[in-house]
Amino acid sequence: MNTELNNLKLRKLKLSFLFILSALISFSQNSFSNSSFEDGLDSYALDWSSYQSIPSSVARTSAHAENGSYSLCVWNWYWYVPGFAVNGDILNSGFIDPFKNAGTPFSEVPEFVSGYYMYDTTNTLSNNDSAVVQIALKKYNAESQDIDIVASGITYLPATSISNGFTYFEVAINNLMPGISPDSIVVLLSSSKEGSYCDDSTGQCLYFYIDDLAASLTSGISVNIINPDIKLWPNPIDDNLSVELSDNQSSFIRVFDLKGILVFEDHIKGEGKFNLAILESGTYLLKFEINGVEKSRKIVKK
Repeated sequence: MNTELNNLKLRKLKLSFLFILSALISFSQNSFSNSSFEDGLDSYALDWSSYQSIPSSVARTSAHAENGSYSLCVWNWYWYVPGFAVNGDILNSGFIDPFKNAGTPFSEVPEFVSGYYMYDTTNTLSNNDSAVVQIALKKYNAESQDIDIVASGITYLPATSISNGFTYFEVAINNLMPGISPDSIVVLLSSSKEGSYCDDSTGQCLYFYIDDLAASLTSGISVNIINPDIKLWPNPIDDNLSVELSDNQSSFIRVFDLKGILVFEDHIKGEGKFNLAILESGTYLLKFEINGVEKSRKIVKK
């Protein structure tokens, strides 16, 4: 009797472990890369590209941000020619199909993708243009040796007032192939739907700022688009902050207040625990530099 009871407990333990492991794998495959654009170097946003040969129409910028220090800006680069940005590192080798060549791993169809944006239509001949966000969840078809679009969504975002800050938006996702799981997701951003003409001597206008992208799964989980190579806990903190860098990487860790003043500095290799009791209550920005790439994270001190 005891043997049967022990075997039953063991089976339940194995099932629980498999469930937790499955959930962890699913979460890692459903994490977008660099959704808050905090990771990058100067104007380059890690894991985001211009899919045309026009890198000057896309930039990571500190001019505006919903959270953290950066957002991504896309704009018309030649009077009436829109700028485009897409997730994933692709070669800027001309006008390619971003839905075939771009994207990052993703294994579920979300209910919607959300984020925050600002859209400046000043210095154009029309204030009626829209920024565009297109989403495609795709899967490689081994039989046809081509890409199947499993689900998709699109939204058109009207002009906003820059002085009012960022506005929340959602892109509803239409499941085109129920029961089929995607292997990756493409987020395509465009500065113009109508191709409005820039009324400016520079030929540049329609500045589309976007930040804090996230995918809401049917399970109710909202997955931020952030690389998991820096782990922080707890957050908010009382006094001590634990930090873990993937692959035992090394970095300086610098803590800034919201005025940009450096309030703490140390070095980390792999993982470490830092006493931040000296900090007053509030929000702080942590900056790392890993392999020449600056990465930022936000913490809250209780």
